[in-house]
Amino acid sequence: METIHFHYIYGLMDESIWRGWGNLYKHYLASPGILLYWNLRHDLFSENFQEFVAGLDRPAQRLTVANLLGQEKIDN
Repeated sequence: METIHFHYIYGLMDESIWRGWGNLYKHYLASPGILLYWNLRHDLFSENFQEFVAGLDRPAQRLTVANLLGQEKIDN
């Protein structure tokens, strides 16, 4: 995650490509599993990236792989 942000910050990524990644992060970082990981391990990332994540607007309806196509059915 941080590498993509790094490329954008240092001018190595086109603005139009970054917009897609930035929008993806809003949803990705709002998913329960990633959010739990972030809360436990955010210290592994640079302060710059931590500030970026803290400033993200949380989506009203998060769209992730788990819920994009409706409810997943898990068979045991």
